Parts: sequence; structure tokens; C-alpha cells
Amino acid sequence: MIDPIAWVEAGQAEGATLWTGVPCSYLKSLIDCVITHPQLDYVPAANEGEAVAIAAGAWLGGGLGVALMQNSGLGNAVNPLTSLLRPFEIPMLLLVTWRGQPGGQPDEPQHELMGEITPGLLELMQIPYEVLPEDEAEAIACLRQQLRNTRQQRRCHALIIPSGRFAKHPPTAPLEKKARSGSVPHPCPARLTRSQMLRGLLSIWGPEDLIVATTGYTGRELYALHDRPQHLYMVGAMGCASSLALGLALRRPQQRIWAVDGDGALLMRMGALSTVGWMRPPNLVHLVLDNGCHESTGAQSTVSASMDFCEVARACGYPHLLRWSQPERTDFKGLTFIHAPILPGVAESLPRPKQKPREVADRFREVPSQ
Repeated sequence: MIDPIAWVEAGQAEGATLWTGVPCSYLKSLIDCVITHPQLDYVPAANEGEAVAIAAGAWLGGGLGVALMQNSGLGNAVNPLTSLLRPFEIPMLLLVTWRGQPGGQPDEPQHELMGEITPGLLELMQIPYEVLPEDEAEAIACLRQQLRNTRQQRRCHALIIPSGRFAKHPPTAPLEKKARSGSVPHPCPARLTRSQMLRGLLSIWGPEDLIVATTGYTGRELYALHDRPQHLYMVGAMGCASSLALGLALRRPQQRIWAVDGDGALLMRMGALSTVGWMRPPNLVHLVLDNGCHESTGAQSTVSASMDFCEVARACGYPHLLRWSQPERTDFKGLTFIHAPILPGVAESLPRPKQKPREVADRFREVPSQ
């Protein structure tokens, strides 16, 4: 396995001093190493396209950037990779993990197609790539050469990173929490874990309520607590829970629709709030479980501590705002946004849904309209 410290320092020696991206569990030790390195900058990006733009800005400022991402997020980066980097001939290195690698370890269903097409997608965008070798010396040499190629050719190059390439690195403390704008302290402290919060929600949801649970641990913990046809457990499509719930709410106006979101997911596609706020469906409740981290990829911090989700929702047109430390029975009067800070922590022996995504979708669609 590759020592992430030695590998990162080899990148630094080639001029790569700004690293940015959205976490993947395959890169946990690498990200922890970058965060703790005194001479490197790590920027936690909201989505992969943003990471590409940040790294592009680093080059325009005289440096060299590295953008890292899970291959499922490569789709989010297609536009800036093709319409920003290519016309301006901006060099950078992409680190793209290979979830769902054909012949690799079993993975979740949302990674199957992207795993098959990851190399081909890079080829289609005319981005030269190498698969990172397992041997440490070869991996360091590969990194150095790819960084040199980016500078000399003034173009983007990529390294595809399969599972298990990097050795463990001590986990980092949470990123320094930046001060909130204004002087209002956080009015609602976290008291419950995600599982405890979901258990409380199950006690107030009725049989007519339809629940859209964001990808990651939220859907899996809801499934573990109580599986029923009224639950849609999203896989992949990080950040799309509120948009999916919007379309659902417009087609099922007589039913209460709950979008159970996460802080990292909402940050990835926060522009969706403006669309929901504009359409303002009266039967939609948008609940954000905010633990301040990307827990399913290694608990890397998000930037939620420096912002106020409720005020953002208010500015986007949500008429009703709540802050919850625990679920409360509420007489909802219209489109509602709920910010619910939660404690980090994952239920033990967490199962995955036994049903295939299509089966979950089919039974959800067949739930009768009220």
C-alpha cells in the first residue's frame, strides 16, 4: 500500500500545493494527510465542478491545483472540465476514484454504470489518464510524471484510483469552524444522532406521508429502523433529494412529502432551494439533518458550521422555517424548511436495502394517492 504522506509530499515537490474536492472513502487517508500538512491548502468543495474551478483558479494565481472526487461525481465536473479548462488551456490533476470497478470489490448499485464507463468518460473528454499503481515507488513516479505532464502540456490529466491503494493515516480533527456572519449564535444545539432523529420522525409520520431519504446513511438507517413502501431510499444523485421531492409534491398535492436531506448533500446542490422556493408547493417539508460532516466517506467536515441554512431557505422563498433538536408534531401551513442539527454517529451493523432500486421505486410509485 502507498504511504499517503510520501505520496502527497511528492506532489508538493512538483508544485501541487492546493488540493480541493468532495470526499470519497477511497481517499480518506489521503485527504487527512493533506488537511494536516502545514504547507498545503485543502479546500472542501460543495461539488466536484466547484472543485475543478477552484483548482483552475489556483493555476491562474501562479500555483498548481489537484481536484479529487469519487467517480460518481465526475459527472458534476464535466461542464467545467470541457468548457473552462479546455478553452483556457488550464492544467490540473484530477484524482478520480474507481467505485464500481469491473471485476473489483462489490459496490452499491449506483456505482455500477459509472464504474464501467469511468475510463471511457475521461477518454471522451480527451483527458489523458493512468490507473494508479499499487507499488509505492511506482505510484510516486506516476504522480510526479502526471503533474509534469499537466504543466508541460497545459492540459488536464487524471489518475484513476482503485480501492485500497492508500495506507491508513491518523484521522484529523474537524476543520476549523469559521465564524458565522453576524452575531447570532446557533440557536438549536444537536442532541440526537441521525438514527434517533429518524426514530422520532417515524413516530409522527402518518401512512399518507411519502418520504424521500437522501443517499448515504440516511436512507440505510431509515431502512434499518422501518422499511415500508412510503419510503424512497435514494442511491447516488447526491443533492437531488429536494428536487425529486418537488416533482413528487407537484404530482401528489393531497399528500405530505418529506425530503430528508443532509448538510453535505444540500450544499452540493443548494441552488435547488431557489426552485423549490419559487414553486412553493404547500405539501412539501424539507428537513436537513446536519451533522457537519460527510460521515459515509470518513467524517470529513462540511462547511455547514459557518452558515445558517434557515436564512438561506428564507432568502430563497421558503415561507415557514423551523429549527429542531428533536422531532415535533407540527401543523404545517405550507412549504416548510427544518434545520435539525444532529450528533455524528452511525448505527451498528447497518444493513443495505434488500430490494433493488427499481423495486423500491415501483412500490413507492404504487402507493395510493390520498
